[in-house]
Amino acid sequence: MKTGYGKILGVIISISVVLLIFWLSLSLEDKNKPEIELIELNGNYHLDKEEYFTFAHLDNTDDYKFLTLSVIKDRLEKHPYLESVDVKLENKNKVTINLTEKDFSTVLLHNNSSYILTESFEVLPYLQQTKKVDFPLISNLEDNFEIKEFTSLADVKSLINAYKILFAIKLVNPGLYDQLSDLDMGKGKNIILTFTNFDYPVLLGQKNLVRKIVYFDSLYDIVAKYKNSSLLEYIDLRYNKKVYLGVNTEYNRGLNS
Repeated sequence: MKTGYGKILGVIISISVVLLIFWLSLSLEDKNKPEIELIELNGNYHLDKEEYFTFAHLDNTDDYKFLTLSVIKDRLEKHPYLESVDVKLENKNKVTINLTEKDFSTVLLHNNSSYILTESFEVLPYLQQTKKVDFPLISNLEDNFEIKEFTSLADVKSLINAYKILFAIKLVNPGLYDQLSDLDMGKGKNIILTFTNFDYPVLLGQKNLVRKIVYFDSLYDIVAKYKNSSLLEYIDLRYNKKVYLGVNTEYNRGLNS
């Protein structure tokens, strides 16, 4: 009988010890839990801070007492624009969040819908509140494909060609790249560039695209003199090693009259 009582007593003591440890861990965790009163957010560029706060349900300060650092980090990491989120406790009452947004490369117009593409061809939704979207617009890709957000379009041939054009312009003349507004891929026929500082389009065709960008850059200082002029209607680079300037005949007729 004593042996039975001893076993029961041992079980009771073991359970009591486990419960005591559990209670102590909860007590210590509660003591160490930050009493958050202020959240500071840095690193936002394409969205206002308020948009990130709203997305992560951090816009109500009354709820801060229920938050932990891991909860804040987990909520923000779900935002489609963010590459990484770093959350630090500055003191017991203040939390600092440092965001790293994804590298936006361009805006893609496909089947009447707009998407943001990263440098790695990832498809992101174009949120209505997005700001500072000073990227070229790509349209009329030749390939017939369905777009799914958060997937990669690295296997879309016409998009790869579009990226080659963008990177070539950015490499040879960053200032010219900043003025590029539209890259019309022409459904596989004629690629057309539109610049904000020119009143006329630049026709590229479909072949030797990088070489043609270099040609155009060599002419840039010349054609830039007529950027707001009615003299030129277009610049045609479709033919190998030839550049044709479309001259407005009405302009010439006006000069001769």
